[in-house]
Amino acid sequence: MKNILFLTDFSDGAKNAIEYTSTMYAEEETNYFVLFVNKVSNYTMSSLITSQGSVYQNLIGGNKQKLIYLCKQFEERYHKTYAPIVDYDTFIEAVKQISKLHNINLVVTGFNGTSNTEETIFGSNTLKLIRNIKTPLLIVPDHISYTAPKKVLYLLDEKDDLALMLNGSVLSKEENETVIIRVINNQNSQLKELDKALLNDQFSTINNTYTVVYDISLQHVKSYIMQTQNIDSTVLLVQDENFFTRLFQNNTTTKISKSLKKPLMILH
Repeated sequence: MKNILFLTDFSDGAKNAIEYTSTMYAEEETNYFVLFVNKVSNYTMSSLITSQGSVYQNLIGGNKQKLIYLCKQFEERYHKTYAPIVDYDTFIEAVKQISKLHNINLVVTGFNGTSNTEETIFGSNTLKLIRNIKTPLLIVPDHISYTAPKKVLYLLDEKDDLALMLNGSVLSKEENETVIIRVINNQNSQLKELDKALLNDQFSTINNTYTVVYDISLQHVKSYIMQTQNIDSTVLLVQDENFFTRLFQNNTTTKISKSLKKPLMILH
């Protein structure tokens, strides 16, 4: 049974991510948790002293009721339990604590690529999640409705572990075409032969297309594939921050957010 943690700020993008993932796992046994984090910066000591009601009510109470109502809406729609959690902490620490406490297998967040707020993709919280949360992370673009993916892109550089990537993905690999692209800078590398042997020995049931690309940046490979093939989802293995930096080098936050139109899964 999977334990899935949804992150919400009550935005339409966050709700859409919950809908997308709930539809994806509609036929599986899952435990759902929905987390809202009150920012520490939202409150000052003076505002708490001068406000009426208990400290709990001022810090958490209102958002707790709002979250309970949101969870009930999803429970009625998907006939599963959604446990509401409101935390007063820094964003990353809250996600880490809840993930550990409930043995979370997947963290889900949404984004609106056209938003000008600080929560746009790869700005603020999403970048922090990618860099600091080791649990698999699914990032769902706004207004994307779930359909079973027919083609999933696995993009690796020469430092990435293909077996770890395929085993770590929560996306079904038997029911779609798995497009694997390995970017290598050293043409004398033996990675191609090793990858082929791995696919034949351990992942023979996967319908895969394997390609090695030499001396081309990850950024350009990803851009080209997304434009020329009907990719439904992308999986990246971020084993160090340099990978993510190289993948999106020379792109502004706005360009990256607007170009990411399909769900993205981050593994560590």
